[in-house]
Amino acid sequence: MRDRCRLYASLLILWIAASPRARALLTFNDGTDQVFVNATYTFGYDSNVFTQGVARGSSTQSWSFGANYTRHAGEISVNAGLGWSFGDFGSFTSQDFVDPSYTLSFTKGTGRTTGSLTFSAQKTAQPDPDANNRAVAWNYDIALNLRYPVNDRYFFTNGTSYSNILYTNHALFANLGSISDGLAINYIFDPKIDFNGGYTFAISQTDNTTNYDESYTVGASGSLLPKLTGSMDVGFVNRNSDYAGTREDYGSMTAAASLAWRFSHMFSFAGSVNKDFGTSSTDVSTDTTSVSVDTDINAIRRLRTSIDTSYTETQFLGALGAGRRDTLWQIVANLGTAITTHIRANLSYAYEINYSNLGGASFTRETLSLTLSADY
Repeated sequence: MRDRCRLYASLLILWIAASPRARALLTFNDGTDQVFVNATYTFGYDSNVFTQGVARGSSTQSWSFGANYTRHAGEISVNAGLGWSFGDFGSFTSQDFVDPSYTLSFTKGTGRTTGSLTFSAQKTAQPDPDANNRAVAWNYDIALNLRYPVNDRYFFTNGTSYSNILYTNHALFANLGSISDGLAINYIFDPKIDFNGGYTFAISQTDNTTNYDESYTVGASGSLLPKLTGSMDVGFVNRNSDYAGTREDYGSMTAAASLAWRFSHMFSFAGSVNKDFGTSSTDVSTDTTSVSVDTDINAIRRLRTSIDTSYTETQFLGALGAGRRDTLWQIVANLGTAITTHIRANLSYAYEINYSNLGGASFTRETLSLTLSADY
């Protein structure tokens, strides 16, 4: 595996050195069909591969490539993609991975009813702070999003989704399947901002637990304030959880916000807030609140710097949760530059610290990596 990653890295470097500066894009059928390709190579170090209290570090290498096909002809556009990721851990070869991914989407942007239908399947291998171990899983998702106008002021939106997470280590992680449907009525207040009210119902299920969630929200999207754009929704959510015949009921506030603020040509900010019920990979209902702020700094031409900070608080609910409460802080700093129009290099440093009242669940983690990427 290590030799293969080194071979892929060498091929990527040769490709970068020999690549022309002109755009290399496959186009046919008078421009209605296009094919894009991308590749990345990353080398770095991870101080805590398993996100455990007793840290075990390793050098890491990863290489990925993908291809994307788009067709824009007629009322429905088609987008299809496939990719592969390869990973190598110098000290833990048992964690080496080969992860494929597939996507297929159909989008209708004209006519009275518009929307999209998306299918995706992806294999992932990543650390899981809830279980304090690495999780390897197949993730399957289907999403249908529709928009139907009533008149010049009102329109309905509906989002239906299905997801299924299947872990290879089923003894440690709980497979999770879920389906949800959300209906909202939207009001166009003016060309800059819309208001909405919605209802969402969701069912999620593991081998032992079935959860029923209902949420009621109001929100707005568009230009919320001068230079501040995005969306914001707040409301209430109720969860009924049935574990092996034992029922537990929970109620809480729910929120989802995604905002962007361009302060100047040099500084821009993006932030998000999310609060909702969920189900951990260890089959426990959770009430999670997360806040993140991303700062982009463009001080020098072709040099991009960003600092991303996030805070996540997770309460593990019910008898299975045993009163566990985790607080996770993450800081990520990036320094990137464009080598050519299509090729970039990025140096990244990340620091994580997790506080938990569960013995052994607290940890610190640092990662440092250098990435070369090419997109055509």
